[in-house]
Amino acid sequence: MKRFLKDNILIFTYFAMACLIELIGVFVTSGKFYIKSPWVFLLVQLIFVCVLFCINTNKVRHIVASCFLAVFMIVNIVFVVLFEMTETMFDYGMLNLKNDAMAILESIPINFVFFTCSGLMIALFIVFGSRYARHNNSKFTYKFLKIIAPICFAILIALNSTVLYFSNVNNKKDIYEKLYKSNDASYAQKGITANFLSEMFKGTFLSGVKLGDENELENYIYSEVYNSNFSTNKTKLNLVTMLVESFEWTSFIQDFNLFVNGYKLINPSTNEPYQEKEANEILSLLYPNIYDYYKSSIALTNFYSREKTDIAENLSIIGSYPTDAYINYDFPENTISSSLANVMKNLYGNDFACNAFHNGTVTFYNRSVEMLSVGFDKFYGDKDMYEMGMPNHFENGERNLDSDMIKTCADLMFPTDKNFYTHITTITMHGQYTYRENLKEQGYYDEMAKYGIKAKDENENDSFGYNNFFYYCACVKEFDTALGETMKQLDDRGLKDNTVILLFGDHNTYYSSLSNYVKDISDTDANNYTNLFRVPCMIYYPKMTEIFDYVEKNKSEKLGTRYVINEYKNSKNENVKNLQVKKFTCTADIVPTLMDLLGINYFENLYFGHSIFDDRESVLYSRAYNMFITDSLYFSSLNNIKYVREKYEEKDPANRYADLTNYKKSLHLELVEKEAKVLLKKLDACNRIFYNDYFSRINLNISNKTNYQLFVEKLNNIN
Repeated sequence: MKRFLKDNILIFTYFAMACLIELIGVFVTSGKFYIKSPWVFLLVQLIFVCVLFCINTNKVRHIVASCFLAVFMIVNIVFVVLFEMTETMFDYGMLNLKNDAMAILESIPINFVFFTCSGLMIALFIVFGSRYARHNNSKFTYKFLKIIAPICFAILIALNSTVLYFSNVNNKKDIYEKLYKSNDASYAQKGITANFLSEMFKGTFLSGVKLGDENELENYIYSEVYNSNFSTNKTKLNLVTMLVESFEWTSFIQDFNLFVNGYKLINPSTNEPYQEKEANEILSLLYPNIYDYYKSSIALTNFYSREKTDIAENLSIIGSYPTDAYINYDFPENTISSSLANVMKNLYGNDFACNAFHNGTVTFYNRSVEMLSVGFDKFYGDKDMYEMGMPNHFENGERNLDSDMIKTCADLMFPTDKNFYTHITTITMHGQYTYRENLKEQGYYDEMAKYGIKAKDENENDSFGYNNFFYYCACVKEFDTALGETMKQLDDRGLKDNTVILLFGDHNTYYSSLSNYVKDISDTDANNYTNLFRVPCMIYYPKMTEIFDYVEKNKSEKLGTRYVINEYKNSKNENVKNLQVKKFTCTADIVPTLMDLLGINYFENLYFGHSIFDDRESVLYSRAYNMFITDSLYFSSLNNIKYVREKYEEKDPANRYADLTNYKKSLHLELVEKEAKVLLKKLDACNRIFYNDYFSRINLNISNKTNYQLFVEKLNNIN
């Protein structure tokens, strides 16, 4: 036995090194130096060990083991880098995004802790192994190994496949398992290697979702009708939705409590920072169009998004999203009857223009295909806009300008001869928070300098985070120009008084951890952690008096203190009012809210969220991060809560934007659990619909109608 251990010490050393590399990878991504369910990882390593035992000289073993460790380290680096860039674990659907990821890649963040530690261990193994192999390189004569090792190899592969199969099958059985699962949605659950193998196995062999009982699904879809609070208004309103890339409240509002490292404007006469009120007055001069919009809109000040751009975009167009898939790639040509565009076209008639615009790569996220299936007549990307005369800043390695897009496409975006729904996705604020020549040419840096906002020297303290914020704010200046151009175009065309305009942030500015820096939030232990994901959503409604009348009428019995009417002076010194909505809202609420405002009754089981005028509050389920979110709660499951607000505190700065007066932890947990169960039932139906292209199928009971035709018929009946 002693001789056996001595002859095979290289193999045991390899096994220990492989385990350490894996644990370091888990540690740098989750902060935990352990794996709760290490069985798949251990089985994989035992398979490699069997391979090494089949080699009968230590010299060859050393070479093969060193290669194993090197490959193992590289594979782990890929997933560590992916996590550093996106804060998400790998899932099978991400393979569809590889080309898109390369198209926007600006830099590769290398985690030096993992790279240094794992690299050092491999170097030590190579040095130790080469010396050991020189002194112990005789051929082994353990005959039983020649028989046992291959048998063990086959058994371990079969066992590993069995474990992967049953672990993934069990996870797909019950949709409510998401709410009560014991894992924590991090690599500490199974490890990096096991997660990769599990996702590949699931995506290859267990990717489908069965349609199930069609009658039950049909009954569920049409069982709940939401009647619009404004359905008496039968005027056909136009609609413009703007997904504003990486839009944050911090970009144009200073709040010294919530945005600690935001604008710190210095009064030149006193050399002291301006007070908050004075700072916001200066910012209203710097961002006049955004401020004017905010002061005369429905401002959802407690609005949250925790998704990547494509998912947030689809939630704002469709109102739902399947799990374990990406609509743009897995279901790009599905029949999607419940999308906002298709609903409006079926109710408003054929003489209704639906077009989508994005001043980025035309093929990005496969939008050129998928946007047609959600009901848009055409999707216009960068190449289309260049042909129309828009300047191409991509050629110089910079983002295109949003204001150029509006000026170039105004005739298509805002037609005067027909009603329209126009969806716009911006790009100027997407990453790249460094100096840009095109923003310099627009005069934004000079204008910011007038108010004492300048970039820091790279050698100054805090320069990295500060400069990221500075250059980001210059990008927001460009969006302010684009918004001003949008409102001007609508006004000049006589459309402003007949158009609903919604703009929202698709996610927080996670690039270079900018949100964390500005809001001074490092992890879930931080006070008010969920504020990290609070982003703007504002709706210009042309008949605000109707909104104010509705709020005043229903405030005491239905809406409570979550709705506040404010009076302001705009940049023209005119008296204006806005409605501040303090209830928790999220990206899933956009479609139901717009249909409510447009006077459209809808089947609410097809949409994850609620109208902002519904007394129910949504729970946001993040497809990208596999998390549930409210303004006071952040959890992968109710058995693994990452953050929860402990109690209402009168001095909490979040009270300025949220209605937390009656907050009680136990009551909130109870309400979230109840609403999350409703959401998961909708999610289960959504999966069945998307994975089986349900609306394209012939109806089970009416042989001459598709489910889409039946939907249109029922939609018209309730409207």
